[in-house]
Amino acid sequence: MYVNNFVQSMCILNRMSRTNSALSRNIMHLASGKRINGPSDDPAAYAIMQRMDARVRSLDAAARNAQCGSSMLKTAEGAVSSTVDILRTLKEKALAAANGTCTDDDRKTIQKEVDQLTAQIGQVISNSNFNGVKLFDGTGGTAGVVTIQTGANAV
Repeated sequence: MYVNNFVQSMCILNRMSRTNSALSRNIMHLASGKRINGPSDDPAAYAIMQRMDARVRSLDAAARNAQCGSSMLKTAEGAVSSTVDILRTLKEKALAAANGTCTDDDRKTIQKEVDQLTAQIGQVISNSNFNGVKLFDGTGGTAGVVTIQTGANAV
C-alpha cells in the first residue's frame, strides 16, 4: 500500500510542478506584454530580437552623437558670427580712417579701437570651446594680428 501511494504522490507532485512552471511563464508573458521573453519561447525569434535591439541601441547612440555634433557646431557658429560682426566693425573703422577729413588724432583714436577689436577677436577665438575642447586653436598662422592699410596710412 505504501509504495502505491508514494508513486501517486510523486506523479501529482510532478504534474503540479509542471503546472506551476507553465503558470509562472504565462504570468510573465502577461505581465511583460511581450510574446518572447527568453530563448526558450522561440529561439530564432529571440536571436532576431537581440540583433534588432543591438541595432536600435547603436542608432540611439548615433543620434546622441549627431546631437552633440550639432551643439558643437552651434557653439562654433556663435563664435564665428561674433568674429564676423567685429570684422564688419573693423571695415567701418578702416573706411572712416580713409576719409580725407580725419586728422592724425582721429586716426590714432580709430587705431586704439581697432586694437581693442582685434584683441576681442583673439578672446573670442581663444575662449571658444565645447566640453573643454578648443574649437579654434589658432595654429593656422598669426592669430590676433590684424593690419589694415588705408591709402598711405596704416590703421
